[in-house]
Amino acid sequence: MTVPTYLFHGNVWNSIQHRITTSNRTFLLFDYDGTLVPIKKQPSLSILPVKMRSLIAQLSILPNIFVGIVTGRSLYDIRNLVRIKNILYAANHGFQIHYKKQTWTHADAKRVLPLLNKVDVVLAKSLTPIKGVLLENKGVTLSVHYRNVNPERVRRLKRVLKQIIQPYDGMLKITTGKKVFEVRPCISWDKGQAILRILKMFRATDKSIIIFIGDDKTDEDAFKLLPSRAVTIRVGKNKSSNAKYFVRNTSEVRQFLENIISLKHNQRDHL
Repeated sequence: MTVPTYLFHGNVWNSIQHRITTSNRTFLLFDYDGTLVPIKKQPSLSILPVKMRSLIAQLSILPNIFVGIVTGRSLYDIRNLVRIKNILYAANHGFQIHYKKQTWTHADAKRVLPLLNKVDVVLAKSLTPIKGVLLENKGVTLSVHYRNVNPERVRRLKRVLKQIIQPYDGMLKITTGKKVFEVRPCISWDKGQAILRILKMFRATDKSIIIFIGDDKTDEDAFKLLPSRAVTIRVGKNKSSNAKYFVRNTSEVRQFLENIISLKHNQRDHL
């Protein structure tokens, strides 16, 4: 891990602009919560701003730009929140990939669905006494949100969760994010693996520019795994990250998307 460089530093930004305008195709991929929208106390409150939706929609119809959202949210949830048809959605940390009318689900994840549903029922009952917990069944993963749990009770929450999952060691695993525990299939698969699959599916080449923007621990998997030529951007300054660059907040993500649209329009006008 290194200290990411500020994206809009003069020389850095000039170099990235040049790569965007000279590449044969731009793959623009980003997380949702904390990247396109600020983190909220309840996931249901993270509504995509009208301006951000407009920018993504504009980008999705520009020539030679491929747009996708790679998120821990369920496929139903993220599609319902964004509501843009001609972009790719990689949901559940990449266990599901949806583009236009086709949905791919990781075969090994499908096999543990009955077990996940069983664990969901047990967790719902066991976590009820812990005030503020939000349990979310996302199809091929479970999320245990604790943003609204008293900090003194988080240790108990973690202990209960481990006790329930422990008998299924090798089939399920617990990962962490921003104020959330994730119960996932115990498979070597994450956002990074999902993005590599997407790049292969849509035939990215050495002449393509790959851009991924994220803010959470789960995005570090992608920052680390993507090829060295990729432009990896963390939202929020962090002294240690696998991302090469950072922006300060979601407002600067919006600025970045606006800049790409301007670059592409200027490029078209000069043809």
